Amino acid sequence: MPTDIPPLTYGTFYHIYNRGNNHENIFLQERNYAYFLDLWWKHVHPIAETWAYCLLRNHFHAVVFIKNKEDLTGRHGTFLNWHRCSPCRYDRIVVNLRPVRSLSES
Repeated sequence: MPTDIPPLTYGTFYHIYNRGNNHENIFLQERNYAYFLDLWWKHVHPIAETWAYCLLRNHFHAVVFIKNKEDLTGRHGTFLNWHRCSPCRYDRIVVNLRPVRSLSES
């Protein structure tokens, strides 16, 4: 896992995706989708607007817009640097974060 991951940037779109190791399923039962979305809205919604998502049996995709710093309150304002210094506790799943470039940047 790379250690030079830059911190998330306020006011930026990101394509977030993840899949199981060896293409293993990450959603084993139908109820896993609802549970994932409950956790998503609880933890991601306070810091990002979700523009699109797709949950498939062995992976997911989401396009999010990280809210502006002024729009974040309390502990959510410090979240954006958390992923940089926090060790990965789960060896099986790595979430990839990539900024989305506009067509004008191409």
